[in-house]
Amino acid sequence: MMRKLYVWVGLGSLTLTLLCLGLLLYGSWTDPLGGLMLGHKFLAVVLLLTIMAAQLLAAFLLFWVPRFRPGTGPLLVGFAITFWASLAVLFSGLTGLVWEAATLRLLANDPVVAAIAAYEADNGTPPSSLDALVPVYLPAKPVQLQNRPITYVYSLGESAVGANPGSRWLLRVEIFTAGGDTVQFVYQPSLPGSVPYGHWSRVASLTQAVVD
Repeated sequence: MMRKLYVWVGLGSLTLTLLCLGLLLYGSWTDPLGGLMLGHKFLAVVLLLTIMAAQLLAAFLLFWVPRFRPGTGPLLVGFAITFWASLAVLFSGLTGLVWEAATLRLLANDPVVAAIAAYEADNGTPPSSLDALVPVYLPAKPVQLQNRPITYVYSLGESAVGANPGSRWLLRVEIFTAGGDTVQFVYQPSLPGSVPYGHWSRVASLTQAVVD
């Protein structure tokens, strides 16, 4: 009975890890989730440790424990703690990345970015402020994203903190969470004539020159 239990625990641990790795690789090809996770070095290391721990745990349970060799108890506890702790950290981080990936997908169709691009195409220069977009290019500035309050911060020119050389403007979105924290995403436009036009990314903090 105990031998069968050890075998199933080992196979279950290995299956969970392989499933997690498969979802990660699938996500990297279908949406930003996999790419985001691979971009977080800490979670990438945790994933690697989880795979290694699961393989060691499975091998240990399948080949060593059933023989009831002396001293296997402490090793079993160590392998089990390493695996489950790594898996817990991995999935806790994955929860945040799922939300981040979903937010980036929504921001990909952000109407403010589209309005700025349209204004720049018509006038040859970006707007002096977001208010210049209303109401011709933008009915009103959005105030919610995923049912959470948001604030737009708009900066002009290379002097904008965090802007790349040659940047014409920079747009930041502050999303207020239920816990009172602020999560920030920045849109960095590409240089003139570049494709794609620009991209969104999450940042820790930025100080902007012009606030609307």
